Amino acid sequence: MRGEASRQDAKLVADYCRKSNIELVTDYGHIAKQGVPKGHSEEEWAREKRYAFFQTLCTTPNVKVATAHNKNDLAETVLFHLARGAGPRGVAGIPAERGAFIRPMLAVSRAEIEAYCAEKSIPYSMDNSNDDTRYARNRIRHEVIPALVGVNSGAVKNIARFSDTMRTLDTWLCSLAEALMIATELHQGKWGYDREFLLKPISEAPPPVVASFFARLFGDVLDADKTQALCALANGERRKVQVSQKCFALVIAGRLIVSYSADTHKTHKTWPEKMLFAEGEFCFADAYPFSVRVTKYEGVQSQINKNNDEGLFFVADYDKISKCSVFRVRSPGDWVDLHRRGIKKPLRKWMNEAHIPPGQRDMLPLLAEGGKIVWVYGKGFLGDTEPHADTRRILTITCGKMGLE
Repeated sequence: MRGEASRQDAKLVADYCRKSNIELVTDYGHIAKQGVPKGHSEEEWAREKRYAFFQTLCTTPNVKVATAHNKNDLAETVLFHLARGAGPRGVAGIPAERGAFIRPMLAVSRAEIEAYCAEKSIPYSMDNSNDDTRYARNRIRHEVIPALVGVNSGAVKNIARFSDTMRTLDTWLCSLAEALMIATELHQGKWGYDREFLLKPISEAPPPVVASFFARLFGDVLDADKTQALCALANGERRKVQVSQKCFALVIAGRLIVSYSADTHKTHKTWPEKMLFAEGEFCFADAYPFSVRVTKYEGVQSQINKNNDEGLFFVADYDKISKCSVFRVRSPGDWVDLHRRGIKKPLRKWMNEAHIPPGQRDMLPLLAEGGKIVWVYGKGFLGDTEPHADTRRILTITCGKMGLE
């Protein structure tokens, strides 16, 4: 990667180790011979090669590899991750210890290290690639950090302190996320996916906990955009997120599903295609409980005029409901009759105007007469089924606590 400069650095280290009777082990990685893998930068490739080599030296659990990361490196990493939209874990910076790797110099600045080397006559070399501002980290080192030091001379120290605070915060969030994961995971999921979780507790958790939940679930494959998409999924704003090439997260019938298979739609075959309209207690797809009751008009007269803000109503004239109606999810071509407004429109368009979250639109139970939708779970009745003065029997459908509220 650095050609002759790299060989000169290796010679300097070899000479010092020989004079000081220190064992030295070296290895080389050549971009020209191996090529940088697609999707990787030269920096990332070189870093992976270095750490893979270091890992080969850890032949026993007691062996540790100490790297020379210092306080300036920590500050640069924090700013780099912050610019990329990282959360608490990302801006916690470089951990002092992870597995076999330790970083004992994180509390020491670059200037202090250089001063110590000068005092003890320890030779060192500056990596000339660190001056190449084509790399984002180098621009932070040579442009951003000096500008911040110009604002406050203690900027590097303060960023390091902020990093420590974020690491403590991340540890706390991880404990909450772990508890949430334990509380919501269904170890015998209904559809046999890789992992299934109850969605409602996740959607009600504070956003930082939800983000930490997904970080623990999917690990290093997440970036800021994917984390944001997954949080939108939990809130019902999306239905599916592709986490990686073969991993999907999706929401089905009140559950968060994680699939490591390309067949992410297999559950539709296991849903009840229809449930015949009848009185009683029901639970659609194990996630949307509701009860259907028919009563005399006199007992619920006060309910007839109780309409919601969207022009829907909570009770219907039972005799206006076709006995061939079925409970089902939406299908192409479904439509609604907005009787009071004298218009008809596609169900898809009405759901958008009713602000039903996209992630829930394919899951909500509906009462349908052919392609005409007369009731929507959590919303109410539509069409010309509204009770009137001559109504004899009232139909009431009461939604449970697990569905759309």
